[in-house]
Amino acid sequence: MAIFVVLSITLVVAILGVLGVVGLHLLRTVGSLRAAGEASRRRLQPLTEELQAEAAVASLESEALQRSLQALRDSRAPRKGIPSA
Repeated sequence: MAIFVVLSITLVVAILGVLGVVGLHLLRTVGSLRAAGEASRRRLQPLTEELQAEAAVASLESEALQRSLQALRDSRAPRKGIPSA
């Protein structure tokens, strides 16, 4: 009976040791993952800003093109009071 108690205590200590090692490894892994995510964010930030600027320019150009097309349509629309040929 005493041997089972000793073996049980040894097993519990071994399990707790393994859990401690796994916990430490997990903390290190999470820390390095956070650092990698932060480094990626810093590297991608200039590209994100450039893409946002390009999108803003494209939006302005699109609006200008829409206004030009509308002005062209308006100028070609038949006017009231002017007979068609």
